[in-house]
Amino acid sequence: MGVIMDIKIIRRVRLVTALMMLLTTQLCYAQTYRTERLRQIASVLSLRLPTDVKLSADLGTVANRGGKEIYATTNTYGEVNHIGYRLFAPELAVHYNNEPLFQFIERYLLELDLRIDGKAADVRMDVDQVVFTRGSTDILRSLTPQTNFSFDMEEIRNRFYRLTWSFDDEKKEVSMVIPANCQLIIGTNAVELELIAERDIQRAVAMNPKDILERWADAKGFIGEHCLILDGGGYMSRYIRGDLYVSETEGRDHPVCTSWQPMQSVSNLMLTGIGDKEYPLALTMNRYGGKRDQLNVNLSQFIAFCLAEGCKLYFGVKKTTDTELTGALFAYNQRFAYTHLLDVTFPLSLLSDQTATEERIRCMAYVYIPTKLLDDKLFIQDFSRVEK
Repeated sequence: MGVIMDIKIIRRVRLVTALMMLLTTQLCYAQTYRTERLRQIASVLSLRLPTDVKLSADLGTVANRGGKEIYATTNTYGEVNHIGYRLFAPELAVHYNNEPLFQFIERYLLELDLRIDGKAADVRMDVDQVVFTRGSTDILRSLTPQTNFSFDMEEIRNRFYRLTWSFDDEKKEVSMVIPANCQLIIGTNAVELELIAERDIQRAVAMNPKDILERWADAKGFIGEHCLILDGGGYMSRYIRGDLYVSETEGRDHPVCTSWQPMQSVSNLMLTGIGDKEYPLALTMNRYGGKRDQLNVNLSQFIAFCLAEGCKLYFGVKKTTDTELTGALFAYNQRFAYTHLLDVTFPLSLLSDQTATEERIRCMAYVYIPTKLLDDKLFIQDFSRVEK
């Protein structure tokens, strides 16, 4: 009887030990993925990526399929932000300043092969409106970073990209058309994009003011009544501008930020986030399904979030009273045809009282709006001309 009991105890201990080892293994290889699509790809490939990965890193070859290397990368937050075939040399994306587009191609071909959504490749491409006008996915899939080819990229703003690879040695060519669609390129839907934005805004880190002001380094300047105006262009309306208003104090140029020039000052702050202090936001994220989340972040964080995505910023003033200014900030991403819209109510006490701590800039954010869906009526509202 005692021997039988001992055997049962040993088996039970072994079972518990095995479960603990399994749990430990799962915890060690638990990983954060930027999108659910990437998590699905990792699951299908049975990837086991360690948690202690470097930030903004190439993780190297993580799998192999049909003789093709599959690699992964992480972003500045340590999230896995790319899994795909290794097709292109990094210099190609750098040259065209469009890493997300080339990573999309690497990931998309892998998705087609894995049938992530259960659809055949031709059906999936038809849904996504990805078209090969010459050549095929087989030729493109055969590329490596060492492959010699001539390449041409044509961008039809807010609509699509036409990419062409020519191979002189084999006298063949591949040409494909990719819609400039942020959901397609990133690999997610509108609901998840809103969650990603909410997450990224809260952990964004304010940028160096010098890096922000560099955007106007080559801007054409002209003299206004009280300041120098650096032309930042317009967006959809002559009153929605990216202009920076600059004054000189003690021999140094700096963005205007004074209570007696409220329109110029608020415009500068909304385009740069640069002031004598941090400007807190009471930020409401307007999400699909009528959901609204409240975030307490700083203006500099929202600006950093937009600029990190490659957006160009424009601000339009709607109305000014003795106590507040209302307006709208547009963060336009031309590469992938979307806009972040921030409706703004700015208490002017924040300009006159540098010690004010209770007041917040009240904002309503609408993120990742496809540019083609923006209503033209939005741009014929009574935006006001900023006095020069």
